[in-house]
Amino acid sequence: MPESDGFLKVILSIRTDMFPQLALHNQANKVRDNGVLLDWRTTYENYRDSALFNLCNNLLSYQNEGLSANEYWDYYFPWFTDSTNYQKRVHDDSFINCLRLSLSRPRDFISIMKAIQARCEKTTQQSDLDQFNNNDTQNEISNYYIDEARDWCLHKFSPEGFSTVLFFFQFLNGKSKFTYTEYMNSYTDYTQQVSERNMELIDAILSPDDFLQLLYDLNMICYYDRTHDGKEFFRFCYREREIYHLEPKVKLKSVYGVHYALLKALNLGRNSTPILDD
Repeated sequence: MPESDGFLKVILSIRTDMFPQLALHNQANKVRDNGVLLDWRTTYENYRDSALFNLCNNLLSYQNEGLSANEYWDYYFPWFTDSTNYQKRVHDDSFINCLRLSLSRPRDFISIMKAIQARCEKTTQQSDLDQFNNNDTQNEISNYYIDEARDWCLHKFSPEGFSTVLFFFQFLNGKSKFTYTEYMNSYTDYTQQVSERNMELIDAILSPDDFLQLLYDLNMICYYDRTHDGKEFFRFCYREREIYHLEPKVKLKSVYGVHYALLKALNLGRNSTPILDD
């Protein structure tokens, strides 16, 4: 530490999914009183006031003076799409579109911006919706998501085990949204072929509900709930995690959707369209 010669300060950095495995007493109080929970979550309506949006603006403004603090994102990504919720907003701007492809983490946005930048440099064109929707851009973002999920699994099982997990999505037959009954049918066919092919097994595969929980923990899928007026909304694991609830559980016998960022890499979404809105 700069204020004291020879004094070393050690700070533990740990993933929220690993922290409960320490089996500490009063875990929530320990996080609240002695730790900092990094939370970058935001909503489509309020993202302009979020730390995540401010961080992106700061990154774009580095050694790049000339605009006010909150104008950099709009300058470099000036496009938008039709709104997915006209009752709340007129259109979905570029940040909202990128937010759908993320888990609301800084490194997700850095990777998304790099993918768009690489496409713009290749075509020598300014960032626009076509550059964002281009296959190269979407493949880069989707593959990043797969790599992130693979890294998340390394403390649980081998890369071969992760390949076994990914194999499941072939049995959704192109669907990005499915019921619990459809999941069970897919799971039955999936486990049968895993056995026939002698693929590496992991413990979670042995139980359909455990495997569903694993996919939820990976944020590969969400489950859907309904508001009091019957409107459907999604629940991803990362959005449900709180200091007092570090291990959210997936809801059984519900309707499920694959994360939007995965659709390109897994060739999903041709038979149904996911509802990804706040």
